[in-house]
Amino acid sequence: FFPQTEEDYIPYPSVHEVLGRRSPFPLILLPQFGGYWIEGTNHEPKDPPEADHPPCPASHIKLETNSTAKIYRKNFMGKEHFNYYTMDAALSHLVFSMKYEVIGDQEHLRLMLRTKYKTYHDVIPISCLTEFPNVVQMAKLVCEEVNVDRFYPVLYPKVAVFFPPFPCHPSTRNHHDVT
Repeated sequence: FFPQTEEDYIPYPSVHEVLGRRSPFPLILLPQFGGYWIEGTNHEPKDPPEADHPPCPASHIKLETNSTAKIYRKNFMGKEHFNYYTMDAALSHLVFSMKYEVIGDQEHLRLMLRTKYKTYHDVIPISCLTEFPNVVQMAKLVCEEVNVDRFYPVLYPKVAVFFPPFPCHPSTRNHHDVT
Protein backbone atom coordinates (compact mmCIF):
# COMPACT_ATOMS: atom_id res chain seq x y z
CA PHE A 1 0.00 0.00 0.00
CA PHE A 2 2.54 2.62 1.14
CA PRO A 3 6.08 1.29 1.04
CA GLN A 4 7.88 1.86 4.31
CA THR A 5 11.12 3.79 3.95
CA GLU A 6 13.84 4.53 6.44
CA GLU A 7 12.44 8.04 6.76
CA ASP A 8 9.10 6.63 8.03
CA TYR A 9 10.69 4.82 10.98
CA ILE A 10 10.90 6.45 14.38
CA PRO A 11 14.36 5.76 15.78
CA TYR A 12 13.46 4.33 19.19
CA PRO A 13 16.40 2.68 20.92
CA SER A 14 16.59 -1.10 20.82
CA VAL A 15 16.10 -3.22 23.93
CA HIS A 16 19.83 -3.93 24.01
CA GLU A 17 20.68 -0.22 23.85
CA VAL A 18 18.33 0.60 26.73
CA LEU A 19 19.60 -2.26 28.90
CA GLY A 20 23.18 -1.20 28.15
CA ARG A 21 22.57 2.17 29.80
CA ARG A 22 22.61 2.96 33.49
CA SER A 23 19.39 3.12 35.49
CA PRO A 24 16.79 4.48 35.83
CA PHE A 25 15.27 2.41 33.05
CA PRO A 26 12.06 3.53 31.31
CA LEU A 27 8.81 1.93 32.47
CA ILE A 28 7.63 1.52 28.88
CA LEU A 29 9.91 0.48 26.05
CA LEU A 30 8.51 1.10 22.58
CA PRO A 31 9.39 -1.20 19.66
CA GLN A 32 12.40 0.10 17.76
CA PHE A 33 10.50 0.83 14.53
CA GLY A 34 7.15 1.87 16.06
CA GLY A 35 3.92 -0.12 16.23
CA TYR A 36 3.15 -2.60 18.99
CA TRP A 37 4.96 -5.56 20.54
CA ILE A 38 2.94 -8.50 19.26
CA GLU A 39 5.31 -11.43 19.37
CA GLY A 40 5.06 -14.21 21.93
CA THR A 41 7.59 -15.05 24.59
CA ASN A 42 10.17 -17.33 22.95
CA HIS A 43 12.88 -16.83 25.51
CA GLU A 44 14.41 -18.92 28.23
CA PRO A 45 15.41 -17.41 31.56
CA LYS A 46 19.18 -17.12 31.92
CA ASP A 47 19.18 -17.36 35.71
CA PRO A 48 17.21 -19.88 37.78
CA PRO A 49 14.29 -18.36 39.69
CA GLU A 50 15.25 -16.93 43.05
CA ALA A 51 14.21 -18.85 46.15
CA ASP A 52 12.16 -15.96 47.53
CA HIS A 53 9.97 -15.96 44.40
CA PRO A 54 8.31 -19.36 44.00
CA PRO A 55 7.55 -20.24 40.37
CA CYS A 56 3.96 -19.77 39.25
CA PRO A 57 2.03 -22.97 38.59
CA ALA A 58 1.43 -23.51 34.88
CA SER A 59 -2.33 -23.52 35.45
CA HIS A 60 -2.23 -19.78 36.29
CA ILE A 61 -0.29 -18.68 33.21
CA LYS A 62 -2.43 -17.21 30.47
CA LEU A 63 -0.72 -16.16 27.25
CA GLU A 64 -2.95 -14.29 24.84
CA THR A 65 -1.98 -13.85 21.22
CA ASN A 66 -3.67 -11.90 18.49
CA SER A 67 -3.26 -13.57 15.12
CA THR A 68 -5.11 -10.71 13.41
CA ALA A 69 -2.22 -8.33 13.97
CA LYS A 70 0.27 -10.86 12.67
CA ILE A 71 -1.84 -11.59 9.57
CA TYR A 72 -2.25 -7.89 8.77
CA ARG A 73 1.44 -7.09 9.25
CA LYS A 74 2.61 -10.15 7.30
CA ASN A 75 0.23 -9.92 4.35
CA PHE A 76 -0.92 -6.29 4.00
CA MET A 77 1.29 -3.76 5.79
CA GLY A 78 3.81 -2.19 3.42
CA LYS A 79 2.45 -4.18 0.47
CA GLU A 80 0.15 -3.15 -2.34
CA HIS A 81 -3.45 -3.63 -1.25
CA PHE A 82 -6.73 -1.75 -1.09
CA ASN A 83 -8.61 -0.58 2.02
CA TYR A 84 -12.31 0.23 2.21
CA TYR A 85 -14.68 1.28 4.97
CA THR A 86 -18.41 1.44 5.59
CA MET A 87 -21.04 1.31 8.32
CA ASP A 88 -23.25 -1.75 8.77
CA ALA A 89 -26.38 -1.40 10.96
CA ALA A 90 -25.75 -4.75 12.67
CA LEU A 91 -21.95 -5.06 12.55
CA SER A 92 -21.07 -1.38 13.19
CA HIS A 93 -17.96 0.09 11.52
CA LEU A 94 -16.29 -2.16 8.94
CA VAL A 95 -12.78 -1.93 7.52
CA PHE A 96 -12.08 -4.20 4.57
CA SER A 97 -8.64 -4.93 3.12
CA MET A 98 -8.16 -6.73 -0.19
CA LYS A 99 -5.00 -7.90 -1.91
CA TYR A 100 -4.38 -9.75 -5.16
CA GLU A 101 -1.58 -12.32 -4.97
CA VAL A 102 -0.25 -15.34 -6.81
CA ILE A 103 0.36 -18.41 -4.65
CA GLY A 104 2.20 -21.12 -6.51
CA ASP A 105 0.84 -20.75 -10.02
CA GLN A 106 -2.70 -19.77 -8.99
CA GLU A 107 -4.23 -16.29 -8.56
CA HIS A 108 -5.88 -15.56 -5.20
CA LEU A 109 -7.66 -12.78 -3.33
CA ARG A 110 -6.53 -12.27 0.26
CA LEU A 111 -9.43 -10.70 2.14
CA MET A 112 -9.63 -9.29 5.67
CA LEU A 113 -12.77 -7.78 7.18
CA ARG A 114 -12.44 -6.06 10.54
CA THR A 115 -15.46 -5.24 12.66
CA LYS A 116 -15.48 -3.67 16.09
CA TYR A 117 -15.68 -7.10 17.72
CA LYS A 118 -14.30 -9.66 15.28
CA THR A 119 -11.94 -10.05 12.34
CA TYR A 120 -12.53 -12.32 9.36
CA HIS A 121 -9.70 -13.43 7.07
CA ASP A 122 -9.67 -15.71 4.04
CA VAL A 123 -7.66 -16.49 0.92
CA ILE A 124 -9.85 -17.35 -2.05
CA PRO A 125 -8.61 -18.77 -5.38
CA ILE A 126 -9.92 -16.62 -8.22
CA SER A 127 -10.51 -19.77 -10.27
CA CYS A 128 -13.28 -20.73 -7.81
CA LEU A 129 -15.28 -17.59 -8.65
CA THR A 130 -17.75 -17.59 -11.53
CA GLU A 131 -17.27 -13.81 -12.00
CA PHE A 132 -14.97 -11.27 -10.38
CA PRO A 133 -16.81 -9.88 -7.31
CA ASN A 134 -17.24 -6.25 -6.34
CA VAL A 135 -16.11 -5.08 -2.88
CA VAL A 136 -19.45 -5.82 -1.17
CA GLN A 137 -19.48 -9.32 -2.64
CA MET A 138 -15.87 -9.89 -1.53
CA ALA A 139 -16.76 -8.83 2.02
CA LYS A 140 -19.70 -11.26 1.98
CA LEU A 141 -17.31 -14.05 0.96
CA VAL A 142 -15.62 -13.74 4.36
CA CYS A 143 -18.70 -12.74 6.42
CA GLU A 144 -22.20 -13.50 5.15
CA GLU A 145 -23.75 -11.12 7.72
CA VAL A 146 -22.45 -8.04 5.87
CA ASN A 147 -25.50 -6.03 4.82
CA VAL A 148 -24.39 -2.82 3.10
CA ASP A 149 -24.92 -1.24 -0.30
CA ARG A 150 -21.31 -0.17 -0.80
CA PHE A 151 -17.85 0.26 0.67
CA TYR A 152 -15.92 3.51 0.32
CA PRO A 153 -12.25 3.48 -0.69
CA VAL A 154 -9.81 4.89 1.81
CA LEU A 155 -8.09 7.78 0.04
CA TYR A 156 -5.69 9.50 2.41
CA PRO A 157 -1.93 10.00 2.25
CA LYS A 158 0.01 7.77 4.66
CA VAL A 159 -3.20 6.01 5.77
CA ALA A 160 -1.14 2.91 6.63
CA VAL A 161 -0.01 4.59 9.85
CA PHE A 162 -3.64 4.72 11.05
CA PHE A 163 -4.78 1.19 10.16
CA PRO A 164 -2.38 -1.06 12.07
CA PRO A 165 -3.61 0.06 15.53
CA PHE A 166 -7.20 -0.84 14.60
CA PRO A 167 -6.67 -4.61 14.30
CA CYS A 168 -3.58 -5.05 16.45
CA HIS A 169 -4.58 -5.69 20.01
CA PRO A 170 -7.86 -6.08 21.90
CA SER A 171 -6.80 -3.55 24.54
CA THR A 172 -6.52 -0.81 21.88
CA ARG A 173 -10.06 -1.32 20.60
CA ASN A 174 -11.53 1.26 22.96
CA HIS A 175 -8.99 3.87 21.92
CA HIS A 176 -8.75 3.36 18.15
CA ASP A 177 -12.32 2.91 16.94
CA VAL A 178 -12.83 4.03 13.36
CA THR A 179 -15.58 6.66 13.57
